[in-house]
Amino acid sequence: MADSLSQSLDASPRRVKVTRWVKVMLLHLALGAVLFTVGFGTVHWKVLPGQPSVGLWHRQLCISRARECHKQHHQDVNHYHRTIQAMETMALVSFIASLVGLLVYISVQRFRTEKTLQMVTALTCGGVVLATIGFVMFGWTNEYNVHGSSGHVGWSMGVAVTGAIFYAIG
Repeated sequence: MADSLSQSLDASPRRVKVTRWVKVMLLHLALGAVLFTVGFGTVHWKVLPGQPSVGLWHRQLCISRARECHKQHHQDVNHYHRTIQAMETMALVSFIASLVGLLVYISVQRFRTEKTLQMVTALTCGGVVLATIGFVMFGWTNEYNVHGSSGHVGWSMGVAVTGAIFYAIG
């Protein structure tokens, strides 16, 4: 009887204590999520003087004398740009899932196992890879990249890259 009890205890998942490193990871992931989401949703991925600012989802033209800005959705989006949008969207979903997983790890005793941390790490690494692919594709200059940066990176893309870096550090 005692042998079966000790075997069942050995078969249970190993519980891990929440350390300060997990809290530092939570801080990095939360800050990365905020920064990536802001960069993801704003229109200044490519900024050229006298031309509309370009984002992943729409562009914005500002008339400086009238101080008016008009947003319009991309109408000439090709498959290349849709691929960039898909990469960044999958990265955002992965980042948010890893943040939720870490919050569950911290707050629910039952999920405080090494497997949960491995899942969070896998989601974070996957999101960083997907975001990096999207950043490189947006910055790459070729005939298919009609909205790409061509070396003119705006602050929105910089904020998104910074958010991905915080995720990579976390």
